[in-house]
Amino acid sequence: MTSLSPSSARTHFGLARRALALAAFAALGFGAAHGQTPITAGPVELATGALVHPQAHRPMLCPHPYVVNINKNAGPTAVNAADLPPGARANEMTYSDTRVNKFFTDTIAWRLPGKEMCCEYSTARVSWTVQNKANNSLQTNDSSGLYFNGQPVVSFAINNLPLNGTQVFSHTLTPAQVQNGRITLVVQDDTAVTNFSVQIQACCVRPTR
Repeated sequence: MTSLSPSSARTHFGLARRALALAAFAALGFGAAHGQTPITAGPVELATGALVHPQAHRPMLCPHPYVVNINKNAGPTAVNAADLPPGARANEMTYSDTRVNKFFTDTIAWRLPGKEMCCEYSTARVSWTVQNKANNSLQTNDSSGLYFNGQPVVSFAINNLPLNGTQVFSHTLTPAQVQNGRITLVVQDDTAVTNFSVQIQACCVRPTR
């Protein structure tokens, strides 16, 4: 191994520091901000033999984002009857309905990316809000839950809410549940639903269809 003299070592390290400084300025865009041509630099080799890339600190951007953002808080419901559990009645209540002894049922469906797109999910969440709008004691035994193909995905008891009191629920979908392409909310049977939403975010290697 060839050793460096003290003066050569200082020169070598000085050049390395200068190269790193130039690379950092280029990565942050200082040259372009001052009307100069941006400096393009590849990896810088230090005296230790290590390689430092000037853009190594930058986060990698997703080449093909996949986003689902569906929020329902008004209008008629449109439930997929195949998802309903035994005894649940379809489309009896609308959003913010004040009636009692009625089921709220609604389905949110979303477009799926193809499996060949190789997507990794970062967010897959269902959330909904219920409210005591009828001001009666009947809602003390109410429950809410998500269903698919007649089977429960998750179920929650509803608190004894005061008049206009609200309660928020959420559930994180598994990758398999995302691939189902839909989810159905069932609330029985004296509590209003004011909001029902699905948010899904993924990064795909190939473009979505």
